[in-house]
Amino acid sequence: MKSYLKLLPILIIASFAACEEAADLENTYFPAGVGYQWVYETRQFLNESGVLTGETYDTLTIRVDSTRDALGGKVITFNNAFADVSREMRVIEDDVSVYHDDKPIWIPLLPAKDFVKSDSTNKNNYYIVYVNHDTLVFSSFRDVLVVSDATVTKRIKGVGVVEQGWKGSAIMVGTRMEFRLLYFIKGDDTVWRCKDYP
Repeated sequence: MKSYLKLLPILIIASFAACEEAADLENTYFPAGVGYQWVYETRQFLNESGVLTGETYDTLTIRVDSTRDALGGKVITFNNAFADVSREMRVIEDDVSVYHDDKPIWIPLLPAKDFVKSDSTNKNNYYIVYVNHDTLVFSSFRDVLVVSDATVTKRIKGVGVVEQGWKGSAIMVGTRMEFRLLYFIKGDDTVWRCKDYP
């Protein structure tokens, strides 16, 4: 037993060394690196029983704050949250963790064209992830008592999130937020620009 205990640190180090490193993210649906930032046009709509309505526009920049290696994978931290990967994106080998609610859901960084992953066991709380042509689509819905919300996120390869929408309602009040990618920037270079934006 004592000899086994002496070998334990060596076995732990060897098992971590045997883990494959996380895949290169550059040409996946989840590109992320130091100096990356996404600039979005945001719209928020409010409707209170049809009596009080409003619409506001703004911009939002999400950037990579840090990246670190963790147990054979990568953890990428953003200064704000993407709906599908939250504020911290976790990658191990060729898979990424999405939807961090109760338990992480792992999907491929580059899913096949016929990829579909869903959980509809609870009709009041479900999600579906699928590929539509060149777009990876995440859709989720929650309905709890008098409150409900739905989120849709769209990603394209090598760029990341190009659209993100959220809508919610609670007792006579409805609100909706939409994010549209204007620019994808790597360091000092704008590598992607929305076609209908100057």
